[in-house]
Amino acid sequence: MTINIKGWLALVFFLTKRTLINKKTVIVGISALLPSFLVMYANSQGLDMNIEAFSGMLEIFVLTFFLLFIPLIYGSSILRSDLENNSITLILTSPLNRPLVYLGYLVSLLITVILAMFIITSVGSLTFFLLVGVETATFDIYIKVFALTIIGSIVYSSLYLTMSLITKKVIYFGLFYAFIWEGFISLFPGSISDFTIRHYIRSIGSSWIEYSDLGVFEGSDVQTSFLVLITLTVGLIVLGSYLLHVKEMN
Repeated sequence: MTINIKGWLALVFFLTKRTLINKKTVIVGISALLPSFLVMYANSQGLDMNIEAFSGMLEIFVLTFFLLFIPLIYGSSILRSDLENNSITLILTSPLNRPLVYLGYLVSLLITVILAMFIITSVGSLTFFLLVGVETATFDIYIKVFALTIIGSIVYSSLYLTMSLITKKVIYFGLFYAFIWEGFISLFPGSISDFTIRHYIRSIGSSWIEYSDLGVFEGSDVQTSFLVLITLTVGLIVLGSYLLHVKEMN
């Protein structure tokens, strides 16, 4: 058991290091600068840099766009690329069983995505704090938005990682899900938005943050939202572990 734990930790460390030392990290760096540029531009134009603007900036850029974009970038390739070039066979011949290997990929993905979301959330917020000043309310929003990104990162990463075992075109699935289903169809009136991850993340956020559109969002109650997200995540992890367990390698 000790050997398996050490082997699993070694796998997580290897995958995380490999994922972070990657050209995708450049994309994350550029992405982190976009909210910062927006804050600097708004300030240069003499726009009102109040708490509503700060909350709206984090909601639009961090929760609505990057929280969908970053897990897709990493989640569509971290396992899929190893499957396609058969390098995963070396990992599967280790003492670790396949469900543990899947969890190793998932934990590595989560570390990478959460770190990326921390950088993106922090750079824009730090720019705002430097230009406007730090207040308890704005710092509280920053912390709560980052907490929401952790929740979202776990669910979205689980979704994309599991889908990479179902289809070779996981990037196309991710683009459809992120920009068509979550970004467009969820705007339709009625209960169709209840079938999106975004709905439940925003529902939790609306109970934590009272500013911008997020503060007036009328979604599901917090307990239901957490229950749905936890159930979905556990279901995806179980499915992904099973799919890798039964997958036949060439």
